[in-house]
Amino acid sequence: MAIAYDSRLGIGAAPNEWEQEILNQFSGQKVQIWPDISNPEDVEYLILWNTIHDPWVDYPNLKAMLSLSAGVEQLLRDPNIPTDVPLIRMIDISLSVGMAEYVMGAVMRIHLGHHFYSEQKAKHEWGFGQLDLKLAKDRTIGIMGAGELGQASGEMLASAGFRIQYWSRSRKEFDYATSYAGDGELKTFLASTDILVVLVPLTADTTDMINVDFLKMLPKGASVINVARGRIIKDEDLLACLDDGHIEQVILDVFRKEPLPAEHAFWVHPRVFMTPHISSITRAETAVPTIRSHIKAFENGHVPKGLVDRTRGY
Repeated sequence: MAIAYDSRLGIGAAPNEWEQEILNQFSGQKVQIWPDISNPEDVEYLILWNTIHDPWVDYPNLKAMLSLSAGVEQLLRDPNIPTDVPLIRMIDISLSVGMAEYVMGAVMRIHLGHHFYSEQKAKHEWGFGQLDLKLAKDRTIGIMGAGELGQASGEMLASAGFRIQYWSRSRKEFDYATSYAGDGELKTFLASTDILVVLVPLTADTTDMINVDFLKMLPKGASVINVARGRIIKDEDLLACLDDGHIEQVILDVFRKEPLPAEHAFWVHPRVFMTPHISSITRAETAVPTIRSHIKAFENGHVPKGLVDRTRGY
């Protein structure tokens, strides 16, 4: 068995760290590191992040492709990716914990009114104590997406006392949260959401899903956190709802174009807080052992968790 690692557009750790971890985890097995793919016909498992750039190496005997990212839309867009080879997205404890911690921090920034106090500080105004802040038990966090990252985030927020509700395409059951499902229940979900956390995958259905009509279904004064993909939100509609006061505060970690262009209005808007796509980082020390367990499952005739349904896009 031979394994190939396509290091193009690697994420998280430095490339050498990824290569070293892969070589350590697969010690004693043949590992080929792109671009030094000398025998592609020997490769049965391909570890990759992004292959939208030429050249694409033809691996005629692939058993599976294993993504280092939880999102795989960048791979599904590549016309060269074989459609008959299973694609496994990354499900890893470091991703889940990292995302939950980021979402908790973002929610608390909004919940405690830090954006308001930041604006006061910029004006050299004291005035602390003007906000009538809710307690966590009186604040409803609506999480769009009930997968591993959404559940990890919801569990951490619930432990802090927030009311949690999910929206997803199919019904889920939680002992700590309310579950809404499908287009028919989206309006009800949004109407009772104080802080919206976007954690759905980017698909044809979710592209531009969050537009002005969508945002107006949230209560006036609601806030939005996007840690999924930038193209889920229509930027101009989000800005319009911020400017007319319907949306109070926005925290964005992902953008339609990254890096965000210097002329974009998000840079200067006083109620947009941004981070540069760092909400949840794939870490070599936990991700590569996860890949190793996936390959072991394949070798034993099992399909590991994270198999991508190409019709759904995740």
